[in-house]
Amino acid sequence: MSRAKQRAAQFIALRTRAEGTINAMVEMELVRMDEQTRTMTLKFPLRGWEMNPVGRTHGGILCTLLDMAMGGAAYTYSEAAFTPTIQMSVNFVKGSETGDELWIDAVCDHSGSRMIMTRATARLKDGEVVATAVGSYANNKRMAES
Repeated sequence: MSRAKQRAAQFIALRTRAEGTINAMVEMELVRMDEQTRTMTLKFPLRGWEMNPVGRTHGGILCTLLDMAMGGAAYTYSEAAFTPTIQMSVNFVKGSETGDELWIDAVCDHSGSRMIMTRATARLKDGEVVATAVGSYANNKRMAES
């Protein structure tokens, strides 16, 4: 198994282990990755608890899913021990609802000594874009204290 595949598996295991946390509750699944383009695709099934009062996915949940995907790409394609979010910007394009699956393609565009730059696109299974984002992550060499 390649180093990037090991790091992707480690990222998902670390994020989903703490029962009751938002990371564990969103049911993240690695669908594919491409080490040449430093891309990974994560799939998130959308559940009722993630909806806003009008039945669409809550904007904060979309931000969380995009952040998790971009953070995953930042971690997977760097040597960081921990990649906390520095900043992110989200563009909401289309609504999604309970029962939909979001497929998020996240790309690590740059991994420097201090900062990692990423971007992501969230799509429905049929390819319709729901949201796009860009983000910056710290390239921390020491693991955060729990």
